[in-house]
Amino acid sequence: MCVPYWIVSKRLEVLEAHQLNLGLYTTRVTAEDLRCAIAEAEGTPSPLAKVEAALRDLVAQGEVIEWAPGLFRSRIAETVRCLRLLRQRLWWQKDLSEAPLLVEGIRVEFRQRRRSKRDAVSVSDAIPNEVPPEVARAFQEATFSIVKVQAKPLKWVVFRLSNGYFLD
Repeated sequence: MCVPYWIVSKRLEVLEAHQLNLGLYTTRVTAEDLRCAIAEAEGTPSPLAKVEAALRDLVAQGEVIEWAPGLFRSRIAETVRCLRLLRQRLWWQKDLSEAPLLVEGIRVEFRQRRRSKRDAVSVSDAIPNEVPPEVARAFQEATFSIVKVQAKPLKWVVFRLSNGYFLD
């Protein structure tokens, strides 16, 4: 039984969120930590070799960083660590170590990404009825399609134009 990548990635981020919210910005998660977290969350223990293999694959894909031998960090945790190390740089400061931190504290919450619907629609279907016929004809001759999330702003722009909002 292979451990799915998304389970390893999710458990890694959950472990890191706890550490980051405690103020431990240099997170330290091992394959054994992940194995225990997966066993606790999923109810079934995974072999350590399978967890390590999944981690290696995630490293190869660029989703996880092995920042020290056997210690792993997700890209978002690395971003938080780098953000926390930023300092304000002002012209009068002679030494960067005396500069105040740019960010004092960080709290994180990892959750699934919301992805917009990417279904394609034809351009002619996205054009509102209020569009002048010569403009609509130009769009109807188009050989490309647009994504549904693009159709709504297109209708909004046409509405605003038809009501004279963009005219001087």
